[in-house]
Amino acid sequence: MQENEDDNENVQALKAYARLVINTKNAEILESAVPSFEISEWYKNGDQLLEVFLAVRERFLATDTSFRVKETAQQQLAYFADWRGWTQDGWTWRDNIEGNAITRSCRDQCKALVEQSYGSHQQFFSAWYSSPPSIHSTAICGGRHGATSTTQV
Repeated sequence: MQENEDDNENVQALKAYARLVINTKNAEILESAVPSFEISEWYKNGDQLLEVFLAVRERFLATDTSFRVKETAQQQLAYFADWRGWTQDGWTWRDNIEGNAITRSCRDQCKALVEQSYGSHQQFFSAWYSSPPSIHSTAICGGRHGATSTTQV
């Protein structure tokens, strides 16, 4: 993954972040980097970084990473579902939001998490067990208790 002359500042930063994460074997670096794995930043830069995004996520979920790193990487899906960028005022969907490869990947990851055991479902989607899901969570993760949504993400 090389930087191109026409890469904007955000793409350059994401590529530098990816190089750091993918190439390290240092557990402390992974522990420090995983909270900054904000899916919304990858989404904003579109499909061009899908392979890089998936490689970073895969590195965080690799067998040599700690449970804490894996858990934090998975939690980023829930944060993305509640991302304020989906709406104009917290309730009204923005008209100009389009799904891309990043959102479709997140949808598939959410579906896989939801279909895991009840304990895992409750761990990653605990807010749904104490209150109704937000409209954002429904769109990304398909609704409460694994129900599917017709919303195209």
